[in-house]
Amino acid sequence: MSFKSKTNKFSAFLQKCDIYGAPVSLTYQNNVTYKSSFGGLLTIASITFVGIYFLLLLVEVLDRSKVIVVNSQDFRNILFDRRIYPLT
Repeated sequence: MSFKSKTNKFSAFLQKCDIYGAPVSLTYQNNVTYKSSFGGLLTIASITFVGIYFLLLLVEVLDRSKVIVVNSQDFRNILFDRRIYPLT
């Protein structure tokens, strides 16, 4: 076995062990990503869906249709009630 074949095998072994390798990306018409009509249609549909959902949530908040407000008051007579409430 020649020295060159041994170094090639060792180099291949080291390449298989490499966990820090950088990803290789290909380009199509100078773009990293391939864009299709179907992908554009799904993008528009998803943006529309999310927009409508947030508009419906905004309408619920503004109409206070599903908002529950709980308000409670506690009155005490400070002449008889000697409880100390820490303010820290």
